[in-house]
Amino acid sequence: MDRADLSSAIIQEMQGVVGAALEAVVPEMLTADLATLEQQAQAVGRVILGGLIERVARGHAQALPRPVRGARCAAPGARRPVRGARCAARRVEAG
Repeated sequence: MDRADLSSAIIQEMQGVVGAALEAVVPEMLTADLATLEQQAQAVGRVILGGLIERVARGHAQALPRPVRGARCAAPGARRPVRGARCAARRVEAG
């Protein structure tokens, strides 16, 4: 997915998030005092911006190249550690 498509997808997703967040809090904000209004605005900002950051980070992660195995790991006959071998040795010592 190229950047323009990713941007459009994120914007469309966020429209729903922003709309739902505002519908939930705006009626309460109309009658709230200044301190409550500030708290509610911060809470809405966290929901909206948190979702935005999450989606953008996911897009960045998808664009990153996959890690390449090192030459040593990819070599024929490369040794791989035996799962649990270290733990078994510790259990013998402890016992």
